[in-house]
Amino acid sequence: MQVFKTFFKIAKKHFAQSLIYLFVFLIISIMVSSSADDTSKKNFTASSINISIIDKDNSSASSSLKNYLEKKHHVIDLKTTDKDILQDNLYQAKVDYILFIEKDFEKKLLSGDTDNLLSHSKLFDSTSSYFAQQQIDEYIRTATLYTTGGFTLDEALKKTTSALLSDNDVSMVDFENKKSSTSDYIYYYFQYLPYVLISMLILGMAPILISFRKKDIESRMNCSALTLKSKNFQLTFGCIIWGLVIWLLFLILCGILAGFNFLFSSAGLLCILNNFMFFIICVAITLLISTFSVSKNVLNMLSNVIGLGMSFLCGIFVPQWLLGTGILVISRFLPAYWYIKANNMISGFSGETMSYASYWKYIGIEALFFVAIFSIYLVASKQRKYKH
Repeated sequence: MQVFKTFFKIAKKHFAQSLIYLFVFLIISIMVSSSADDTSKKNFTASSINISIIDKDNSSASSSLKNYLEKKHHVIDLKTTDKDILQDNLYQAKVDYILFIEKDFEKKLLSGDTDNLLSHSKLFDSTSSYFAQQQIDEYIRTATLYTTGGFTLDEALKKTTSALLSDNDVSMVDFENKKSSTSDYIYYYFQYLPYVLISMLILGMAPILISFRKKDIESRMNCSALTLKSKNFQLTFGCIIWGLVIWLLFLILCGILAGFNFLFSSAGLLCILNNFMFFIICVAITLLISTFSVSKNVLNMLSNVIGLGMSFLCGIFVPQWLLGTGILVISRFLPAYWYIKANNMISGFSGETMSYASYWKYIGIEALFFVAIFSIYLVASKQRKYKH
């Protein structure tokens, strides 16, 4: 096991560089944890905007909608229905949003017809009015549900206003009835850990492997009695042991920050297994990169391209439900996509119901990525020997 021993002699010189990533991630984790705690203690406060309402129906339903909006926003009576004057007030920023309640609003609402109930006017690039529009749409949907459910119009309007104006305290819990702030933190921890693992292994472990790829050293090894199979085994085994030390440090860090009870819960163990599969994929990627004997600058470039590329394309930095369909099609060919799919399903962030069948499917796909990348590494390593 001479190669294995030599691997760790070289690794000692690069271990300090790897610890830098650990400490940086520790600081970020503490900041995220503190931010999550502060956020969980705060209530959401909606912003109010200036709204003008032109009521063409003058019914009890339209009056109820106006009363609801008056409690949410600043309703300004412009005392005119002239469209030019209304537009002038809009462009002069006296109002942010003009709502037109069309004629037969109440009649259509009772019949369940939601087409052409309302119209509005706002500045093209205005973002402040989108929230008001969302509230109005929610009011119409809720009122329609009540009337469809058999309530009279007056009952439906009262229940709609009461439901939408009530301030409910929502408390999220995990499957073990624990507070959500800590358990959610674990999911966020494992959400961002892949980027750190990729960068740390490529920049911290690849230079060790490249040391064995130097022309003189590699020629001597090829001339020795050491077989290529034994050499690859010892290097791979050394990488896994070295990487496991780093990976276990991250797990201990997570347990210290979030609590070992949460870390070793049923959901936490699923996250650990998922992260371990991605960890061995990172090891395989690092082994493959090392076969090309690239310089330090190229290693930095590859680390950024692979790490940041998968982070943005696969949902590590940007949630998958915010990514476009085209991007998601491409990201399916990257292992981080399936890692995030599994993590989101465990946490419930994606809205996908937890299914062990789906979980093991995602884990299986990650395993296939490892087998494929590691196989390419073995082929590349063999071809490199023939060239020398």
